[in-house]
Amino acid sequence: MSIEAKVVNQQFEVPSTQTAEDVTRRLMDIPQMMDKLEQVSSASQPALLLQWMEKERKKRYKYFHEQRDFVKALTDISERMRAVDPPQNRKKLLPGELKALVVPDMAYIPLGRVSDSFCRITRVLTDEGTVFSTHSRAPCLLCFEVIEDQVNSAGQRKLSTELKNPSDMLRKSASDPGLTSLEAEVARLVKKIAINGQLICVENAGLNSPTTTVTSDDSMDSTSELSREDSQQLNVIRGYSKTAYEMGLSKLLSASEVFGEGWEAKKERIRASSPHGHLPGWNVISLISKSNDDIRQEVFAMQLITTFQNIFHESGLPLWLRPYRIVSTGRTSGLLETITDAQSLDGLKKRGDYAGLRAHFERTYDVGDAFKKAQRNFLHSLAAYSVVCYLLQIKDRHNGNIMLDTEGHLVHIDFGFMLGIAPGGNWSFETAPFKLTKEMVVVLGGVSSPLFGEFVQLVALGLLAAQRQSDRVVALVEIMMHNSTFPCFQGRDVSRDLQKLRNRFLLQCSTEKTVKAVVKMIRVSYKNKWTKRYDQFQKITNGIVP
Repeated sequence: MSIEAKVVNQQFEVPSTQTAEDVTRRLMDIPQMMDKLEQVSSASQPALLLQWMEKERKKRYKYFHEQRDFVKALTDISERMRAVDPPQNRKKLLPGELKALVVPDMAYIPLGRVSDSFCRITRVLTDEGTVFSTHSRAPCLLCFEVIEDQVNSAGQRKLSTELKNPSDMLRKSASDPGLTSLEAEVARLVKKIAINGQLICVENAGLNSPTTTVTSDDSMDSTSELSREDSQQLNVIRGYSKTAYEMGLSKLLSASEVFGEGWEAKKERIRASSPHGHLPGWNVISLISKSNDDIRQEVFAMQLITTFQNIFHESGLPLWLRPYRIVSTGRTSGLLETITDAQSLDGLKKRGDYAGLRAHFERTYDVGDAFKKAQRNFLHSLAAYSVVCYLLQIKDRHNGNIMLDTEGHLVHIDFGFMLGIAPGGNWSFETAPFKLTKEMVVVLGGVSSPLFGEFVQLVALGLLAAQRQSDRVVALVEIMMHNSTFPCFQGRDVSRDLQKLRNRFLLQCSTEKTVKAVVKMIRVSYKNKWTKRYDQFQKITNGIVP
């Protein structure tokens, strides 16, 4: 039975075994019912209770349908914008669509979790939205004023802080003898593997496979060395890449890049003219409405990343991931959270004053505790995404799909290519286990720095934690691949891909062999030639800065 049918057919009955006192007690728990109780006899009280229950059922039924229709209306806006021709007229017509949007009482944006505080929509910001026009889609960015429920928000923020604070993770680690001994063992093994005190020998950095040679990260590489077959495949990849970039999320999710102003500045500007801006819990939220696009694989990717996030947290590790919120409302429609406190590395590098990632950190956070905290945030997110990108084989990691938030964390977005598929099919530039550029390592202080040594240890600890909980990830993938329409499973030998996933967890390896494998992965990934080539390819094809 569908959810709608359950709501429609829900019946309320007063069990025959209940006494009059039980019925009276139930009625007394209902607000504003005391006055009515005094006006009816005890024999009429069960009927009064049923009357109230039926009224509540109808209210829930009405609310369910109004909220469902509201969500559908959001994605319908994107579909109607797609039909507008010429596309240049879409942005001019969007405010009219938003003015006609019917917002029911107590409406909310369905991107929150059950544990989140309730945010009621109070106003549609008709002049703050925009349309992203492509030849086949018209995703819309929509903004709303909301009032957050103050009863639940304080407790929820406290819980969220407790779950996400890395210092709490470290304290948990210190109180866990098993984890502390494992950390010590991993640190000893990493030190043992280091060559002359260094984990990375610069002359060997970026080794990829026995069939490839390596050039320095400092020099710009090209695709001129590719064979004729590879060059033909390159044309195929170029077509896939253009389509992926057009359909992808890199141009959509960063609110600061879309609006051309900082999110906090935008909120203050809106607050100044809002009739609700003075109310406690006032806020502005934005989302992307999409139609004519199947985003269910992106939802699946967020489920996997959330699973890894939970594994790292339960293991007491400070590794940091950011699953963004996304709801598939149908086979070809959905809503996505915008990331309001981050900018893509591509957007950052296109700024006129950009002088390198390390220089950006130094200019943004100065040189005191704020810089050290941001540097550590960068370390924890870099290590976490390195583990996840290796295990899930996440590809298309150009700088449009990697963001940097205001606290220094890296945030990966757009997971259209994973678990064995890449732009162009089986042939891919991205042969490294994960993306690890010289610029990223310089933020940590270079390959000889203590933070880089900590990065190696955290990647090893993250993989070991994932090893212990590998069944959770493998089971989720196995369930979702059955008769799946996801691109990552279409036309593939899914049993073979599932076994490859199991193999990447290195389940048969001892702790020492796992640490050795991690060090090798890092050596292969650092300043990798083919990672550099893919970045150059994206610059030529889509204008994304390496």
